[in-house]
Amino acid sequence: MVKVLADEKNKSVYDRDSFVQDYILEAGEYLSQLEEICIGFTGDDRNESLFKELLRVLHTLKGTSRIMEFNKIEKVVHETENVFKKLSGNHFEISRTYVTFLLNIVEILRAALKSVEQFGLDSIENFDFVIENIQNACNGKPFSEDFKINTNNEENFSEDRGLFYDSKTIKVQLSDINSVLQSFDKLIIRQIKLKN
Repeated sequence: MVKVLADEKNKSVYDRDSFVQDYILEAGEYLSQLEEICIGFTGDDRNESLFKELLRVLHTLKGTSRIMEFNKIEKVVHETENVFKKLSGNHFEISRTYVTFLLNIVEILRAALKSVEQFGLDSIENFDFVIENIQNACNGKPFSEDFKINTNNEENFSEDRGLFYDSKTIKVQLSDINSVLQSFDKLIIRQIKLKN
């Protein structure tokens, strides 16, 4: 009897692990779709079909995260969905700031998925700040599009600095260089695919 119960317990742990692996793969695909949508928005800010696709992807990711009980990922996606629902309803005019904002949320969610893969937890750095920042964007308040907190603990807020800046230098933390280069490579590859 004890052996049977132990086998059942191990089976449920195994099943959960396989579901988590499926979730990680599926969520990664949704994040890639969000990046592709961002590329589309840079060409046509008011593309209604892109908005519908964006909201569909966010809604699906939110639902699967809820089912898997990754509450922090679910909360970030839910709040992000609220922002873009308002934008799609023309409450705010979309700008490149919101594209940058979404790309940074994708990076936050990728890091959370990495945490799920390595530790089984959806850890999100500066979670309270992330949620507050997304809620500010939803409510039309000043928000930070890049989610970075300065070392002097001042938040880097912006109304609309755009996706591309008129600057000759970019500051990147050494620890983020690989991630930036990988994201840049993916962006170039997707742009080439879209042009073809």
